[in-house]
Amino acid sequence: MHRLIRVLFAALCALALTSGIAAGATAQPLRTYETSVRGLPAANGNPGDDVIDHLDVEIQLNSSGDANIRETYRWDFGQRRGLGFYRTLVTKMGYSPDPDKIRVYEVSGEHVSSASGAPAGVWRESESRGLLKLSIGAPDGSDDRVTGIQTYTLTYQVKGAINAIKEGDNAGLEEFYWNIFDNLDVPARSIDVTVSGPAEVKDISCFVGPSGSDTPCNSYNSSLNRSTYSFSDVQKRDAVTIMAAFPSGTFASTAPILVDAPPDRSRQFTSMLSMIAGVLAAVVGVVVAGSFGLRRIHRRRERDEAWMGVTPGVISPGAPVGPAEETPIAVRFTPPENLTPAETVVLMNKARTDKSLGVMLVDLAIKGYLWVSEVSWTTLSGKKPNDWALTLTDQVPEGLASYENRTLSALRVFANPSEHGPQVYISRLKRKFHTSAAMIDHDLMREVERKQLFKSQPKKRSKSSAGMIFFLIVLGFFMLNMLGTGVSITAATQRFSVMSWLPFAVVLVIFCSIMISAFGSGKKTARTAYGHALFKQAEGFKEYLETAEADQIIHESKQAEFSRWLPWAMAFGIEDRWGVVMDQIVQRSGNTGYSSWYQGRNITSYTDFSSSVSQFGSSSSTSMVSQPSSSGSSGGSGGFSGGGSSGGGGGGGSAGGR
Repeated sequence: MHRLIRVLFAALCALALTSGIAAGATAQPLRTYETSVRGLPAANGNPGDDVIDHLDVEIQLNSSGDANIRETYRWDFGQRRGLGFYRTLVTKMGYSPDPDKIRVYEVSGEHVSSASGAPAGVWRESESRGLLKLSIGAPDGSDDRVTGIQTYTLTYQVKGAINAIKEGDNAGLEEFYWNIFDNLDVPARSIDVTVSGPAEVKDISCFVGPSGSDTPCNSYNSSLNRSTYSFSDVQKRDAVTIMAAFPSGTFASTAPILVDAPPDRSRQFTSMLSMIAGVLAAVVGVVVAGSFGLRRIHRRRERDEAWMGVTPGVISPGAPVGPAEETPIAVRFTPPENLTPAETVVLMNKARTDKSLGVMLVDLAIKGYLWVSEVSWTTLSGKKPNDWALTLTDQVPEGLASYENRTLSALRVFANPSEHGPQVYISRLKRKFHTSAAMIDHDLMREVERKQLFKSQPKKRSKSSAGMIFFLIVLGFFMLNMLGTGVSITAATQRFSVMSWLPFAVVLVIFCSIMISAFGSGKKTARTAYGHALFKQAEGFKEYLETAEADQIIHESKQAEFSRWLPWAMAFGIEDRWGVVMDQIVQRSGNTGYSSWYQGRNITSYTDFSSSVSQFGSSSSTSMVSQPSSSGSSGGSGGFSGGGSSGGGGGGGSAGGR
């Protein structure tokens, strides 16, 4: 079956390639990088081995909205004798609000100098497909070469880079959301960026990693009209993106520079393909079946490792490792070894989820670092939405993980003084805490990686579902029917051969199948033998929390211990069961006190208490990771789309040796 699927995909891909070659001249993607950029003749060595030792970027925004940019490179040629380097700049991008328009970034005034005495020429080598390529240093064929670390300063101006934010908490602000690079061709050891504007900076953010990454930069700060960003160990193909927002009216104009998009020939033939809908429907069915077949293969590869011949849950590093098998759950009366509730959420789900944040807050509160108070606000409509106040205690952090320390530090940044200590409301973190939340998540996953719980790092849990897959299938058939109408007309007029358009329809089907396969193959990672052992321990502890009896707990004098297991119950999704058992303990023992770290409204039982705390955990996770809306979309209008990501701003480009 697996071999058949491979053969099918190979045949379809070959057909798609044939059609792609035939249609190569009809449609050119606006933002496709020329392979010749990385294919320049080697200058006494491999330019791909160059490294940017340090890059300092200074961006001065004037009141007209123009950006004056100064880039100072410490370029490390190593042992090779190099001519210099190239810098590509994105000058045109698609504009999502209007597909018939292209957004233009006008680049001018390029100038280069070298403090180290290296050749400092600069010329426009090419400008096509929305990409301007600057060559810097000595001309091709020159013997004036350099080696080691050389310093170059490139200056230029950019017009049309400011956006007006139209939605979200930052609505009304004006932003500079900019890709320093969107696909770097050489690694950079460190990059520092400074943005100065004509008014006070109101909001900042930064991202680094492959295009679309939400990983924040190492540090960022702002003071008055100036913001700074620091990046380290930037890898090849990474994007480096910064954002600075200013008050409304800071810039004379925030309107993008737009020009008409060139005619899209594919649109002219969009109505030319569905007499073959029946044949292609069969192809779609086969490809979909193949995608799900591949998904089954992936599931086999997702099997955990386990120590062979060892009782499940026992840590035995010296035992042989093999595929894990289903085994009965052995009840365990304590949490898994060396794991926090937040880490257990990741371990149980094999995925990064926002739930970890809410669970961690409850755990920190139980440990004495937070007090949680339920409050309500009366809105103009008379509604009283739930909200919670977090009050940070003066307890000195001890024995906490890095992500727990970062959480407490980040909360203090947003907190205001109160009579009980620094205090912050969960609702007021919405669309403001997202960058800190991303850094907390990053630290959490580094800790999971350090403990070697998984064979590869878990992915962020996708919100896609079987419903989305079904939607894509229906969309594929709908698109085929639309194309079929055009094919019928073409066949009737005898202007085109139906079979000549068949490869394009197949490409469309393959696109749909790839989308389905992408959803199907977004597989979870497998646990290591150590991670699987801790997973079995967690399963055993969950079994205890689900089956524990109040009388037994009282008899063994474990009431206080059991009351501290709420974060674990939340991690397992059984906090309601925990509340029921605690109520039974209260009825039998007469101890009616609730936890001192939580103050709620209308709480008359532990069932109410657990429900209220569960709502707190869920609301905290949702509010603290929510991101601000903004104008445009990724690579479209250049706006800080939904909180942003690396490569999601305007501009961009690359740099590489020559």
